[in-house]
Amino acid sequence: MPFDRKPAARLYILGNTRLVSHDGRDATPKSVKSRALLAYLALSPGGVSNRSKISELLWSEAADAKASLRQCLKEVRTTLLSSGLAVLFADVQRVGLDLGSIWVDALEVDRLVRSHDPADLEAVVSLYCGDLLENVDVRDPAFEDWRLVERIRLRRRVCEALEAALARGPEGCDADWVERIALSLLTLDPTSEEAHRTIIRRHAVRGDVAAAIRQYQACRDALARELDIKPSGETEALLRHLRSEEAHRSTHPATPPSLLAPSQPAPPPPAMSSIRLREVLYPTITVVEKLPAIGGPADAAAVTVLASALREALSRKRWLAVRNGPPTPVILPADGSPAAPEGSYRVSLTCLPFLDNIRFCAELQEEATGRILWSNHHDCALGGAGFDLIDDLSRTLAYRLDREIELCEIRRASRLPSQSLSPYDCVMRAIPLIFKLTPEAYAEADRLLTSAQDAGPHESMVYSWRAFWYTLSIGQNWNSDRNATKAEIRFLIQRAMELDSRDAFALAIAGHIASFLDHDYGRALDLFRHSLHLDPNSPYARDFSAVTLCYAGNAPEALNQIAATNEIWQQHPAPFYARTTDCIAFFLAGEHDRAAEIGRRAVRTNPNFQGAYRPLIASLGHMGKVEEAGRYLEDLRKLQPEFSIDWFRANYLPLHRDYNDHYIEGFRKAGVG
Repeated sequence: MPFDRKPAARLYILGNTRLVSHDGRDATPKSVKSRALLAYLALSPGGVSNRSKISELLWSEAADAKASLRQCLKEVRTTLLSSGLAVLFADVQRVGLDLGSIWVDALEVDRLVRSHDPADLEAVVSLYCGDLLENVDVRDPAFEDWRLVERIRLRRRVCEALEAALARGPEGCDADWVERIALSLLTLDPTSEEAHRTIIRRHAVRGDVAAAIRQYQACRDALARELDIKPSGETEALLRHLRSEEAHRSTHPATPPSLLAPSQPAPPPPAMSSIRLREVLYPTITVVEKLPAIGGPADAAAVTVLASALREALSRKRWLAVRNGPPTPVILPADGSPAAPEGSYRVSLTCLPFLDNIRFCAELQEEATGRILWSNHHDCALGGAGFDLIDDLSRTLAYRLDREIELCEIRRASRLPSQSLSPYDCVMRAIPLIFKLTPEAYAEADRLLTSAQDAGPHESMVYSWRAFWYTLSIGQNWNSDRNATKAEIRFLIQRAMELDSRDAFALAIAGHIASFLDHDYGRALDLFRHSLHLDPNSPYARDFSAVTLCYAGNAPEALNQIAATNEIWQQHPAPFYARTTDCIAFFLAGEHDRAAEIGRRAVRTNPNFQGAYRPLIASLGHMGKVEEAGRYLEDLRKLQPEFSIDWFRANYLPLHRDYNDHYIEGFRKAGVG
């Protein structure tokens, strides 16, 4: 069913299975076999199958398969009709689904992969968000065999379509589109040499030869691991040229077009490429190597390796446009500074050997003024700057720079006239307002984020922050229609991930939604792992992961996550948010004194955040500090008058039984009614 028609419902069977009615209501059947039945019918010719075949597929080992099918059909029909969906029909021989009234993502993918239109292939990438029926575990051998065959078929069709698009070359498409297709193909088939070569060429065009060589290494490792073969001659030839380019880049800056471009002629460049547009929308950070004035080739190599590792770490931040600056000698005061390249920020890296030690120095400057915004250094023993130390140092620098630049961008956006705000500027202005957690600030943040979405309908960042804004409004009990709000949240985060499937922040918010709204802790933790794979320094993914581990009954592991998170959140505009997670984890781990200490700081930093009061009050109850707990309870009830033990039982997230009892006992001891 094409997108321009209005179906009665949308059935998603790729990735997380769900059925959504035309008005946004969740119409997904509860039982696993009911969801499996819908998927099977959707992929059957014409949406119809025989009763006997369905029974053998879903209940091949059951004593009375026909009775099980009747019960399953009853549940599906009841669920669908409750959402106004009369799309299931059955007679004595057949069962069918009205595919004229239901849009199915897998069928849409099947249709779109036949197209050569770039927009259609982009839609395929967005729709194929996971393998068939990932969260449906039927545990019937007949059904599992069918699902495996269908999974392989669908995945192969998508991979073949994407690989064919890369083989045709970028004619009529911008380079960013080609790279997105290549990256999407590698998530499905990590052994695709066509995709690896495309990304290698893109890195080389940018001048980042080190990243291109790392991509070759990823290709070689995937082929050895999955197929036990070596890269093809074409890929090896590309590697040889890249290594030659790295060795001679100071005297041979240009790369021969015959190797960096596909075999067919490339179209003329557009007036403004999408890369340039991204640099306009987001802050640019140029990483510059200042080669040491003293020391030998090993010191210069250490700076180059650090700069390359830092570019790699920063490039994982989708809100930053990272550029490669030319190596320059360390400038002494009498020399004068070279002209700064165009951009927003510049990071200068160098190292200074002294006696038996070496000092790595980093400076963050504002390009327009040259003002130093932040600087730091790290000392180690001479000869101790191995790859492990360089990688650790690059990670530390990346998350510190991420925080520093975000703060600078928030301040910059706050000074701009309202009429000149870009969608990105609107988001920057909204972030501190979101975390104020007052109705007035929330309304202004909503206005800014709505404006950003209207002006930038293709920006993943905008949709992610709007989804997060809505989740906080639910947490603060500011919604009159929670179901409508949840439907809006799911639309926003789905759109964010469709626009950029490799956005670590969007995946972190998606995991938070799976945990906080859907109580699907397993899926949430999977999303956090994916987010941290893309950006190991994502503060939101680490914080959300820690609190989800608490909900799932694993406070000790949450404390391990927190140990890695606290340093990242130190410079965040709203540290109380992460402190609340710390408070919950220490409380559930039985460390009430520590939880109370952290909870007091969180409430003192922002007394409007309701979530910080509950673990604090329960901790004080267990500590016997009833009078102090009473004062915080009084403050909480000014924000949430209905708070009580009964409210907690009915509305708080499902917890491990011991954790739930621990909360309630703490509330009782604190005098909560």
